[in-house]
Amino acid sequence: MLAQGQRLHHALLLQGGKGVGLPELALGLAQTLLCERPSAAGASGVCDSCHLFASGNHPDLHIIVPSVKDSDDAASPAEEGAASEVVWPSSHTPEITARGEIKVESIRQLISASTLGTTRGGRRVVVLYPAEALNAVSANALLKTLEEPPPGMLLLLATSEPGRLLPTIRSRCQVVNVPTPAANAPDVLAWLAGQGVQDAAAWLALARGAPYAALNLAAQAETLGITERLAAWCTPEDSRFWGSGNLKKGEIRAWLEWYYRFAAHCAELAAGGTKVTAWMGVSAAQWQAAAQRLSPAGWHKLLAAITRSLRAAEHPLAPALVTDSLLVHYSDLLAAEQGTQPDRSAHHSVGRR
Repeated sequence: MLAQGQRLHHALLLQGGKGVGLPELALGLAQTLLCERPSAAGASGVCDSCHLFASGNHPDLHIIVPSVKDSDDAASPAEEGAASEVVWPSSHTPEITARGEIKVESIRQLISASTLGTTRGGRRVVVLYPAEALNAVSANALLKTLEEPPPGMLLLLATSEPGRLLPTIRSRCQVVNVPTPAANAPDVLAWLAGQGVQDAAAWLALARGAPYAALNLAAQAETLGITERLAAWCTPEDSRFWGSGNLKKGEIRAWLEWYYRFAAHCAELAAGGTKVTAWMGVSAAQWQAAAQRLSPAGWHKLLAAITRSLRAAEHPLAPALVTDSLLVHYSDLLAAEQGTQPDRSAHHSVGRR
């Protein structure tokens, strides 16, 4: 896009699937636009502008992400608008942008800054991610900037849910579709291997070709001890079954998503929809036995319960209550279909991983 020497539209809307690297692409493009010695390959990485960019102190770079509060209701740097601590949008930290919304204060700060000249005499670049986090008020405020862009300002909006944006915002941007690579793309597999991901092809397939999603899943699985948890869910009579619900702070959504994958895989196996093979470190024999514990209808009842919990995952009363209730639900389904259920006496005696 930059190498073609064409004049860029004042607002680009980068849209693609989750985990393809939209925020990284937007930041890379922003650095190239601000670079003093760019090339067809991108930013030089060595000029003064690139050094300022890397340090998070470039005066002509504006990053807008959702306002997020932690459990103690302390405002994040993004919410306070702190200039000394930049919250970088990243596919590695989806929790930063998965919650909250982009408030009108952020847009007003941008409008106020745009009335001043650029500090380094070049462009002023704005990275806004995810664009679907704009609320009604902030979206309308941004729309005015899109309609009458200040001289030298270029806005880079990125979203994986373009349908949630106002049609008037989409119509005032040049849309750039970011494709998802093929699940067996050699360069993507090589990149994942270079990031330390073992069995990159399996993780990329699980992430449906999205490289950053694959990277996050692999890291998440290691942190959560997913192989051990899957094995425990496959053998609910094992004492580890109840301990599989023990979590640290902030792990509830990841746990629910993996519990859903477990139930969905078993449901597919029970229905005969896929060949039984070893998967995620669990043997084919274990998966075969697990799938036969419930009927396809039973597995779908468990999936429905997990889905309900996922909808409220950001605001659970207590993670332990959520995990315990779902493990008990699985236990009750086993009792209803088989007349047996896991031994609950081990419920509070098993430690975390």
